[in-house]
Amino acid sequence: MFNSLGSLDVLRDAVAVDLFAGSGALGIEALSRGAAHVIFADVARRSIDAVRANLAATDLDAAATVIRRDAFDVLADGAELFAGGVDLVLADPPYAFDRWGELLVALEPFLAGDAVVAAESDRSLEGDLAGDGDGVSGLVGWSILRERRYGDTVVSMLTFDRSSTIDRDRCRAADMDRNMDRDRDMDRDMDRDGS
Repeated sequence: MFNSLGSLDVLRDAVAVDLFAGSGALGIEALSRGAAHVIFADVARRSIDAVRANLAATDLDAAATVIRRDAFDVLADGAELFAGGVDLVLADPPYAFDRWGELLVALEPFLAGDAVVAAESDRSLEGDLAGDGDGVSGLVGWSILRERRYGDTVVSMLTFDRSSTIDRDRCRAADMDRNMDRDRDMDRDMDRDGS
């Protein structure tokens, strides 16, 4: 994973978040390879204790923020925490995690323009991007840069193109305008018929 991230030049001076941090191994590796700051998040007390111990042992704790919360709760309240944008997301959730679409959508507001999401999963994320995974009907703007299987684990490098969501939002706004015009026309027709 880190050789790929290095070749994408995403590590140097990066602000990263290690969601589902576990022992913190991924975030600590990012720090050791040049990331400026890593936010570690995990809901389990045992994991947070391990992250803190490992940061202290590697003398990297000054470049870290450690939060004991669920990844989705961290993202829901992330406006201040991620205000400067996130360059790298490291996501290694529990095996058979089935909320990839929801997670990627929750990350969208916080990603810097050239951010990379490095995801470890038990399967390819292509289906999740197409909307086959967790009920999200296709994820506009997301693409897989690289994906590779290592035994039972698939490592995916994803990027997000914010301009495609602007187009999506414009289409939604145009649809809403058309619907409002149609409703107004129907109301006018009803007024004429009722007069």
